[in-house]
Amino acid sequence: FAFEKGISLYGDQTIGAGKPATYKDLAAVLLQLDDLLGTQTLISTKKSGNSYLKTDSKLNHNLAKYPSNNSEYVLISANVPNSVYEKPITAKNNQFDFAREYGEFFAQYLTKITTGVKNQYGVELEFVIYPELVWDNGSGFTLRPLCRVIDVPATPMLVNSVFSEDDFIEKVDGFLTKGMEFFVEIKTTTYAIFL
Repeated sequence: FAFEKGISLYGDQTIGAGKPATYKDLAAVLLQLDDLLGTQTLISTKKSGNSYLKTDSKLNHNLAKYPSNNSEYVLISANVPNSVYEKPITAKNNQFDFAREYGEFFAQYLTKITTGVKNQYGVELEFVIYPELVWDNGSGFTLRPLCRVIDVPATPMLVNSVFSEDDFIEKVDGFLTKGMEFFVEIKTTTYAIFL
């Protein structure tokens, strides 16, 4: 697989499978695999059959472009703007492992929001959960999912008619349009999101 996909450690394009590997060697192979496949799994509120859709995500390999507070995170995803990481958050107990293992519970909770928005406003949304962007806030969870606008009603609708200004990581103005994407902050007031 490594040879076919161009993953190598040495100038002769091999990984030296018969040689002892150092931590540096392992890291180099993992970074190449991540670049090829994506080593992180995101979960969406979209479903395929009865299961929530899972997609692969890549790490940001460019340390020079990391957010200023990168040490507060388990990892930095390639397709998440630095502003999402850098916006101050009161909850400091990151739940990466928990969110990664039990992401479907968070997707289930966010699906209730997408259903409510669809019923009330006629707007179809999808949320994508990044496990490194989930915290225990002391009375529930705080999440910073990506929000995708899948469909909007024929009558134009202002963004702030569905979301409050405090929900956005970066300022979003104007009308909701199909294909629009932005990160939001959602706080639960209970741990009972699993019911």
